[in-house]
Amino acid sequence: FIPSQSLQDQYKTLLQNNKEMASEHFIVEFKKQLDEFYNKVVKAAQAKNITPIELLPFKENDTLVSWERKANTHYRGLIAELLKKLGYEIVEN
Repeated sequence: FIPSQSLQDQYKTLLQNNKEMASEHFIVEFKKQLDEFYNKVVKAAQAKNITPIELLPFKENDTLVSWERKANTHYRGLIAELLKKLGYEIVEN
């Protein structure tokens, strides 16, 4: 669930000139990355006639995203939305 290196680089470049635009761009592009992942997982699960949860290797109590301060939550919430959409119960701290 790491933002692509290209997206990270774009964010850093945009951040130098306009923090708000950098954040908006990051969110839009990271959502696209997550949507692509979601579509691939759903398609692969359907091909095997299983659920996405059965396909993915995550287990209960796995930490999938590192901790960060509440004010700096660029992508944790986006990942939580994706995992909920796939059927996982998410605990956000």
